[in-house]
Amino acid sequence: MHRGAGRGVGRRGWQTGLLVVVLVAALLGAPAPAAARSKTTIPVGSGPNAVAVNPATNKIYVSNQVSNTVTVIDGASNATSTTKVEPR
Repeated sequence: MHRGAGRGVGRRGWQTGLLVVVLVAALLGAPAPAAARSKTTIPVGSGPNAVAVNPATNKIYVSNQVSNTVTVIDGASNATSTTKVEPR
C-alpha cells in the first residue's frame, strides 16, 4: 500500500502539480527573461512522481503514482491525454 494513501494525499496536490510545471519548464530549455516568463498550470493525475520529455516530439510524460495513470502533455498546445496503467 502506498504510504500516503488515504492520509493527506490531496493536501499537497497543488504543490506537486507546481513541481511538475517547474520541472517541465527546466527540462524544456533555458529560462526566458523575467518579462517574457509565464506560468501555466497543467492538471495531471494524482501523485505525479516522474517526468520525462521527448524533445523530438515536444511531448512531456508524467507518471502519476496514486491514480496509476500516465499523462501526456503536448508541449506546443498544452493539451493533455491521460491513460490508465494497470499496476503489476
